Amino acid sequence: MADKNQMAQYDDYLKDHIRNVQIGFEWLALKLPGLFEMYDSDALMDIVSNHDASKWEDEEYYPYCDYFYGERTDEVEQDLVCQHLQ
Repeated sequence: MADKNQMAQYDDYLKDHIRNVQIGFEWLALKLPGLFEMYDSDALMDIVSNHDASKWEDEEYYPYCDYFYGERTDEVEQDLVCQHLQ
């Protein structure tokens, strides 16, 4: 299992990723205003804001943290496979 330092690195990665998804969505909405006009803007923002929420849940957080920042063992890879099959 990843240690506290590795978990802090993964936390930083997740925060950056989530922020970049929001920045990307805002850029698309600005540059291509007609792209999302058929959708409710509040619903879209909710989707963008929450699409990675599951990454903070234990079942997903620890396998990914271990895989990217800890030791890549067969057990870690099996955990990731199980995540995708659920």
